Amino acid sequence: MKKQTLILLAILSLLSMTVYADTVAYWRFENGPGNVTKPFGAVDSSGNGYNMDPWTEGDWAGFAYSTDVGGATVNGASNNYSVKNTGGYPGMATETGAGIQTIAPEAFTIEASFKLENGGYKTIVGRDSRGTATTNGDLAALYFQAVPDNGLAIKFCDVSGYWHEAIAAPGS
Repeated sequence: MKKQTLILLAILSLLSMTVYADTVAYWRFENGPGNVTKPFGAVDSSGNGYNMDPWTEGDWAGFAYSTDVGGATVNGASNNYSVKNTGGYPGMATETGAGIQTIAPEAFTIEASFKLENGGYKTIVGRDSRGTATTNGDLAALYFQAVPDNGLAIKFCDVSGYWHEAIAAPGS
């Protein structure tokens, strides 16, 4: 076969593959105004039941709703609120035992809308854990985060314990 025919066959093979892309969780913050409270600070709009709550309700690790949003709609739905950290150690998590922690995708995509604030490390989406990375047991399994000087990073540990990271330049 000619080289062009092989390339065409390879492209057709790729086009014929079925790609499955199910949404695991989709959190909106439309319950405002006021403080984000338990239970269900953010209901999982995907229908999978992976609702998310603030770590605490208050100044230590809490959140408040904000009207500072990037646009009037997201995916065709009204977009009235975002969340803003109210403490020094903010965190939101899905309910313990919800099952989301057992998901092991071969590939994944994270979509997030956020506003950068200059400063230190700020995890936008993460998977908390300890002991997964062979290089440093204190690293969590996944960080999609803002890094100092307004750069972005994706960092994760694969199932074999190997650490991967891609860090954009400051100000990117």
